[in-house]
Formats: sequence, structure tokens, C-alpha cells
Amino acid sequence: MTRLHTVADRFIVQLPPNTTLKDCGVQQGPGALSTRDKGRFVVRDLSAADKANIEKMGGQVFENRPMSNPSPAAMKRLGAEVTGITRKTLNTRATHGADKLHARGIRGQGTDLVIVDSGIAPHPDYDDRIEGFFDVFAGTETVPRDGQTGHGTHVAGIGGADGTVRGMAPAAAILGVRVLDDRGRGSTASVLSGLDKAQEYFLARGRPMVVNLSLGGPAGPVGSDPLHEKVKALRAAGILVVAAAGNDGPGAGTISSPGNAEDAVAVAAFDTQGTPEQTDDTIAPFSSRGSARDDGTGQTDKPDIGANGVEVVSTFLDEGFAALSGTSMAAPAVAGAAALLLGRAQDLFTNGRLRKSAVELVRDGDIQRILTETAFDQTDIPKTSEGAGNLRVDRAEALLVERFGRERAPDPCLKSAQAAGPMTIIGALNINLGARGRRRSS
Repeated sequence: MTRLHTVADRFIVQLPPNTTLKDCGVQQGPGALSTRDKGRFVVRDLSAADKANIEKMGGQVFENRPMSNPSPAAMKRLGAEVTGITRKTLNTRATHGADKLHARGIRGQGTDLVIVDSGIAPHPDYDDRIEGFFDVFAGTETVPRDGQTGHGTHVAGIGGADGTVRGMAPAAAILGVRVLDDRGRGSTASVLSGLDKAQEYFLARGRPMVVNLSLGGPAGPVGSDPLHEKVKALRAAGILVVAAAGNDGPGAGTISSPGNAEDAVAVAAFDTQGTPEQTDDTIAPFSSRGSARDDGTGQTDKPDIGANGVEVVSTFLDEGFAALSGTSMAAPAVAGAAALLLGRAQDLFTNGRLRKSAVELVRDGDIQRILTETAFDQTDIPKTSEGAGNLRVDRAEALLVERFGRERAPDPCLKSAQAAGPMTIIGALNINLGARGRRRSS
């Protein structure tokens, strides 16, 4: 079950530009994680009169809900060696087809994978590719670190490790944003600040980006959650957001926020049953379910897709490894798969062989559609449990090229030579042959 805790600053106030709390008659000062330049303030409490004044000034008031990593459904710490370990999830990248893309040199190069989580601990399987780390509690860039749970470290390895563990996108750059404290606890406000930072990275670096959110909190009514609007804004900017569905199954309508946001890719957890084939995979009992009934909290049409989430071996604290279970482990598999597609798309687009850039594919919803349309559909599993089905990134890459590819643009030199007629080409060929002949006789 998702761990709940008390949030001291209970409300988030979003104000119009150049408006302050004082302008609204609110006497208390803003709390930590307020972002004045974005008109967002967190406060401990508000009276009914305060709320009325804020709304009169054109502002909005949201509940600052608790956020956390879903409690792992199972955990086994393995230490420094994983050789010979027997586990149900044999190999995430092989099961989902990523190894086929790796063999062709498609490894997520040129993309950014942002892990918004409890942090990322140093680890030899990815240390050389951590290109940024921001701690929202410190409000600054810091040395990469993780909390007591090691959660973000495990997630980072699934998405992008390249060592003893090889993740889905082993050539993607990794950016860490710490939004949960040492015990894996945060709030809507801390996650919003983390997503702000991810967007800043995107604007500064100018590369295709996927944000992974293996965290969640209570799902409130649609329109009451500022995370939904933030995820929507990121999608509009061309940033794909992937989120864990939650570990509160098997009951219906248990998708957590922000996975229940329309513009987030919510990921369910599959159990491989110890085989590499997907035909016998089942949905893990703990994986949160959507609902066929619209209860106003965005549970319909969720989750979007599923991936391996049972006994997944990945990087952990103290440069070790661990096997964890949860939708938190499934989400970075999809995030890494998306990075593979975006890296491939941008390479083809740059070389004139794709009709859309990576950013356009995200912004227009094409990457999500390609992932879901090519997923392996277990027909006997309800859509409210598996979404579109089990991730198959190899199929997704093929559909990407089929749907948006085009022939390579003709070489301008060759085009001008062809326009001049065949004699020009023949003449050039004779000159070259003559030059080779002279070299042979010298």
C-alpha cells in the first residue's frame, strides 16, 4: 500500500503573475518549496476568508497532498554480486525487446532520462552518465545521493544502467531530481518543484527527454490536482512523463496521482512467471487498477501500459544490487523504452528520414500511441488491469519507422550530376579509371 504521512504545509496557492499572498490578505508567510517566480506558494493553513480572497484575485487553492514511493511489494537485497541469482524477472530488456534494438546500436544515445525520486546513489553501472542532480529540499545542484530506501537508485538502473545490470536505455544521459526525503516522503509541492527543474534541464540542454515518476499519492477529483496541469504542460513542451500506476491493487479505481493524469503514461506491473515469453505473463496482484466507472478521479482509461514489475534486479545502495517488486520497477522500463524511441526518432529526423522530430512526436501524442498500439495484449486480462498490454519496444520502433519514416533525402551533388545527363557521369568514371591506371604504371 502507498505510505501516507502528514504534510505540514497543507495548501498550495497558485497566484496570477506579480501577485503575492499579501495582496490577497493572507498574513502568514510562504513556506518551503514556494516558487515565487512561478506564482506558487505553499502555506500551513488557510481560513475560508483567505481562500475567498485568493479566488477573488484570480488565484487557485490546492491541497498539498502527501507523496511517496509506493511500498515495494517485495524486496531482496543481493549485495555486490548478482551472478547466478534465480529470479522470476529474467531480463527486463530481453523480455520487452530492447536487446534487439541494442544489437542494432539503438541505445538511447542523445536523450535525457530524468529520475524524479528519492535521489540516485553513486554506482559504477551508470556513474559516468549522471549529467545533473538537483535536490529540491536544498534548492540547488548537489552531489548525487539517495535516501535510506535506495528506491531512486534501483529505478535509475532499470531505466539506464550499463554494467552488471543493463537497463532499457544504456546510453541515455541520466539526470536526478530528489523530491522525496530520506524516508521516501514528499508532497505535491516537492514533486511540482522537481518537475519545474526537469523542464529547466530540458530548456537548457535541448535534447529529447523522458521523466520517470515512480511515486504517487492520493488521487483527488480531476481539476483538484496541480500535478495534472504540470504534466499537461510538460507534454505540450515535448517532454514525456511516465508514472507508476501504484501498488494499491487489486481493487478497482486505485490508480494514484500523478499516474491518473490524462497526459501521464501510467504503468502497471506484470509478473513474467519465470519465462521469457509474454504469453504466460499475469498482472501482479499489487498493481493498481483503473475503473470502468468514472468516479471523477481519472481512473477510466488507466493504466496505459504494463511492464515487468516482479523481482526486478537492478542497482542499489553501496554499489550493490537488489531485487524489488512494484509498479515503481515497471515504470522505468517504459521510460527507458521511450528514450530508445526518441533517440531513434531524432537520429532519423536529423538525417532526413523521419517526418517528425522527437519533440513533435511527444507533443502530438505519437510516442504514447506507438507504445500502446504495439504492446502485447493479453486478451484474458481486463484493460483496467493491463491497459494496452505488455511493453514491446522492438515492435514500437518498427511502427515508428513505418508510420513516420520517409526515403533518405537525395544527395544534392548526385542530384545535380543526374540533371546534367549520363555523359557527365561516364566522363567522370573514365577520368578516375585513367588516374588509377597512371598510378599503377608509376
